[in-house]
Amino acid sequence: MNIWHWVQSSEYELRAAGHERLAELIEALPNTVTSGRHVEVLAMSEEALSMARSLKLTWIEVFIRHWRAQSQILLHHDVSQGLPEVVSLLEFAHRPENIECPQSVCVTQDICVAYAKIDGPGYAAERLAAATETLARINVNWPCFGCISSEKADALNDVGQYQQAEQFCAQQRKELAKAGKRSYAVESAHSHSLRMQGQYEKALLKIAKAPDAVSGTTSMFGWHQQRSELLALLGRWDAALAEHQAIENLVPSGYARWASTWALLCSHDATLNNAANATALRNCHDLLKKNGAMFDQAGIAMIGERLAALRNDQLSQSYFKQELAMVKPQLRQYDQLARFSN
Repeated sequence: MNIWHWVQSSEYELRAAGHERLAELIEALPNTVTSGRHVEVLAMSEEALSMARSLKLTWIEVFIRHWRAQSQILLHHDVSQGLPEVVSLLEFAHRPENIECPQSVCVTQDICVAYAKIDGPGYAAERLAAATETLARINVNWPCFGCISSEKADALNDVGQYQQAEQFCAQQRKELAKAGKRSYAVESAHSHSLRMQGQYEKALLKIAKAPDAVSGTTSMFGWHQQRSELLALLGRWDAALAEHQAIENLVPSGYARWASTWALLCSHDATLNNAANATALRNCHDLLKKNGAMFDQAGIAMIGERLAALRNDQLSQSYFKQELAMVKPQLRQYDQLARFSN
């Protein structure tokens, strides 16, 4: 299904009816999201929502709120305010008048990611159920087939079911290939399932091809960072450093992998365990804490405590230790953090 057809048709109808500004916002919003320009996204979405609601265009409202959630939750891991909104959006998208809106399917990803950021393993059962139910409603011709498939695979990976995730991703990639399609989200999840089984070379091969994105977008930077981590695990230190991203290039969804890669690089070159990188790690942790992304926050704190001990930074070590102690009771499966930070 071409889920963009109704969007493009809606833009045409809006322009014909004199609502040029709303049509412009609808057209620009997805690219603004994927470019990581979150402040612009918030301003654009508020303006567009006001107009859509005044015109009682509920499908357009689902579209706008979904893309705002993609920016706020998927890319910026902000569930401090985003969780109540995405729960409300899920209910709104499944109302009788909206359930046929193609974008209502995409809202499943929003809710899965929200729960993953709060406590990934702790909500794995709910995420698996939501993704499985949605996949039963669609087929490989839907652009969101890859996104929803990756959410199911990520949930399996989060609870250590790496072989099941690997098999599921292989199956979904075959379906995509038959249809002449690919999904970097599925490839990334496939790679991660292999990485967690210690099959680093195979994992690297799964992401040999860059995502279908223009250089400089959030997905491209994330691709380089994933490759950097795998190259470090393989002991290819120069190549890993070349791929390793400046933290400024990454949105919060990339912070956890940046931290784990930095820890690996420090194991090879202790001079990298320096004040500048330590400050960057602290900033990543504190932003994720502010955003309510507890699982990644805790994983970074675990890495931070270990690296602070190695450089004899007692103040930082104490800070991260206290942070871990505070977040531990809030995570359903705290023990899964050991896998996260290795």
